[in-house]
Amino acid sequence: MTAAATMKAMPLLPQAGGKVRWRNPEAARARGWESIFGAGPFVVVGTVDHSSNHLATGLILGTALGEQEISEVWLALADDPEDDCGSGGAKKHVYSQLPAPTSEHCLRSDGGDSPGTTGRQQS
Repeated sequence: MTAAATMKAMPLLPQAGGKVRWRNPEAARARGWESIFGAGPFVVVGTVDHSSNHLATGLILGTALGEQEISEVWLALADDPEDDCGSGGAKKHVYSQLPAPTSEHCLRSDGGDSPGTTGRQQS
């Protein structure tokens, strides 16, 4: 089981114009996403429904690279202090307590390690 398989969707999806941040800034930093997409908060431009594929909703965000789709499981509402495991908060997420996945678990079929929802999903 991968860390991504145990992550939870956001309890409330933000509307366009709302702001989100990395749910776990340390994980985003470790994967290089913070340096690629930015530290946030990010403005939500729209959403992409992936429920027909049993996947979490994708959020279209204004990032340092322009508009990018990032799965909601990697994000939290910018003003939600309850969902904070990046700034020393007591609340820890299940995926922050799991061992780091091996490359075979975290690579997409196109070879990238990305928070996006593109690429074939592994089972």
